[in-house]
Amino acid sequence: MLVVAVLWGLGAAFDKVGVSAGGSLTWVVLFNLVVAVPLLAPELTSQGRSHALPAPGATPQGLLLLVLLCGLAGAVGMICQMEALRQTAVVHVIAIKRLSTLMSATAGVTLLGEPRGALRLPAAAVMLAGAIVVLFAAR
Repeated sequence: MLVVAVLWGLGAAFDKVGVSAGGSLTWVVLFNLVVAVPLLAPELTSQGRSHALPAPGATPQGLLLLVLLCGLAGAVGMICQMEALRQTAVVHVIAIKRLSTLMSATAGVTLLGEPRGALRLPAAAVMLAGAIVVLFAAR
């Protein structure tokens, strides 16, 4: 977890530099292009071979709409995060963003029935507590 915390801190500091240099929207677009193009290239060169089985009853148009909606939601979230980085200290943004870890773990256990909730939820709470300690220590 210490390695993850260090990587989150470095990534957020790097994001702050990118946002300062080009603005939130520009940074989000460039960041996602740098990540997406290498990941998309193998799929584009597979000549239509699909490796994943579609969900029963799913249509290509429905899946495309779902992917587009998920991408739009992710883009809005990233732009909001980058705006927050531009306006405040990196440590504050990281501490607030880590709240999503606890919320995701809670949703996974309660809504999706993920196993070992007795281990997942306290671990997520410890991560959140660490982020809060870092937040108050930075003040």
